[in-house]
Amino acid sequence: MKRRDTLVALLALGMAASARSALAESPRRIGVLLVTAKCPAPRELVNSLAALGWMEGRTITFDCVSAVDRLDEIPSLASALVARRPDVIVSGLLPAIRSLKAATTTIPIVALGLADPVGEKLIVSLARPGGNLTGFVSVMLELEEKRVELLKQILPRMTRLAAIYRQGGEPSYYAAIDRILTRLDGVHGIQHERFYYQRTGDIRKVLEEIAAKRFDAVYFPPGPLTETIPEVVAGEARKLRLPVTGQGSKFADAGALFTYSPDTAHVAQLGASYVDRILRGARASDLPFQQPSKFELVVNLRTAKALGVTIPHIVLLRADRVIE
Repeated sequence: MKRRDTLVALLALGMAASARSALAESPRRIGVLLVTAKCPAPRELVNSLAALGWMEGRTITFDCVSAVDRLDEIPSLASALVARRPDVIVSGLLPAIRSLKAATTTIPIVALGLADPVGEKLIVSLARPGGNLTGFVSVMLELEEKRVELLKQILPRMTRLAAIYRQGGEPSYYAAIDRILTRLDGVHGIQHERFYYQRTGDIRKVLEEIAAKRFDAVYFPPGPLTETIPEVVAGEARKLRLPVTGQGSKFADAGALFTYSPDTAHVAQLGASYVDRILRGARASDLPFQQPSKFELVVNLRTAKALGVTIPHIVLLRADRVIE
């Protein structure tokens, strides 16, 4: 009897071990909702996960959805992605995160590009988010202040600054940006004015209006425009001889005068570290929101020369990358 019980027990252990092995070999599924880029999943994220032992096609697969050119469809895209039940979802920017939060309260979400998740009532606190959302505050108001100050340092005679916002964008965030610009107006003798676009096709007309009104420079707060069509925005600005700045190094690569923002690869590494922890059993509610610690100043000397702008030597010394 004992031999039979032992045999049954060993058989059960063997079946359990086989089940665990099969489960371990089954690729985990990562949902990705992109707002400012097209699929596939960003290479920086894929590489960062690979460095942590997660190999695409073997131990993980990506279910990537892009909202480029269809921002109005973000809620339905988020719902469709959630319905496919990935193990964890990675996304950035408030509209996508808000839609994902509305679509699921159980699937962990890692946000890479929020400004004020507590103020937006997405989480309870930065230290203990609660719920199914965690991530990184990489849209930082202090960076917006620094960007305008750098613009004034490069263009010391600047007195009129055009700020371009998306019509129907995030009112609380734009209000915070406006408070910063108003304070800097007084400090640096600048007068800023808001301009709005509704669709990406409007940007040419908006920039033409700004040029006709003889503004000295153009400032873009963080948003999808300068990351989804950077070549269009920077190209039109150069034609109109308008110095522009915004977030994201690829905006500088496309021809913006300079950009100053969190290092993209660093943010991807941070996001991958949270995805890794969640796939290994951590709960999103226990992972605190953090801020990136690496930033990148990219200066486009080619654009500066085309515009007749002299970049101060001290700014070039501080630059992480100079496009010549």
